[in-house]
Amino acid sequence: MLNNHQNQQHNSPNLSNSGRSAANENSSNSLLTDSSTGANSSPKRSTAQQKISSPYRSEFVGKVIIVTGVTRPFGRQMALTFGREGASLTIQGPSMDRLTAVKDCLVRSGVDERRILAVSGPTLEENTAMELVERSLQRFGKIDALILSVDLISDSIEHAAVDQLFGATMRWLVYLSSLVVKPLARTDGSIVVISGNLPKTAIAAQWHTISRSALKGWVSNSAQMFGPKGIRVNGINVGSIRADFRSRQANIEEEQNFCSPAPASAANALRRMGTLEEIGHVALFLASAARAGFITGQVISVDGGVNGGR
Repeated sequence: MLNNHQNQQHNSPNLSNSGRSAANENSSNSLLTDSSTGANSSPKRSTAQQKISSPYRSEFVGKVIIVTGVTRPFGRQMALTFGREGASLTIQGPSMDRLTAVKDCLVRSGVDERRILAVSGPTLEENTAMELVERSLQRFGKIDALILSVDLISDSIEHAAVDQLFGATMRWLVYLSSLVVKPLARTDGSIVVISGNLPKTAIAAQWHTISRSALKGWVSNSAQMFGPKGIRVNGINVGSIRADFRSRQANIEEEQNFCSPAPASAANALRRMGTLEEIGHVALFLASAARAGFITGQVISVDGGVNGGR
């Protein structure tokens, strides 16, 4: 009796058909193998990641997720993570060549090409933000979550760099989030913003440390503004992650090989580097209404304890 009930749930019209579901399930397992069983990983970790990922599948099948900055490591991983859970994706990057390379990688990883909409345009520009929202609604009819990958790291004191760090980036967050309020209110959606290595304490000549306060302020303020509409807003502050951030102007070869981790040392409480997949699991949790429905206005540090106790 229980088995029949479970089978009926699995074949629900709200989910994909059985053939497509099986293909997605196989691609998910293949993806976990590709990205989690390198020389520095163990079979135990791959199994743990599969157990963490699987509970979200039924929730995100049929959801529409906008992911910005997919030509950088965090954004790419977010597209990969939500795509393998069955979500439809609108991905954004500065050029169509680089977006196409990322899209091809997603398809090779098992994401259905029909569920991917690529929107090219300069990050931080208002026209790009408008196109992202309008084309997502035209193609998919709704928006369930906005995943913002932002670059708040700079040690330059040149006017242009400072303006981009504290001006253009924050304007982009404010403007893009304001555009998705109505669509997200209709789906009880959520916003998750992801940035890397923003310490809690000041570091001399590292001006981006100030941007942590700006990010936290934006998350808190947006959570208060959008909460009455049923929209949750949270952030992820990332540190000690094994990924290649050495090239800010990533080329197509880097896009095609973004699943390959870069070597790095660990200086945190856990004495190991984290993985992009682990960041993806946190984003899934925060975007999940079933599991994080009462969490909003929070910036969670995922850094192995680097900022713990500070």
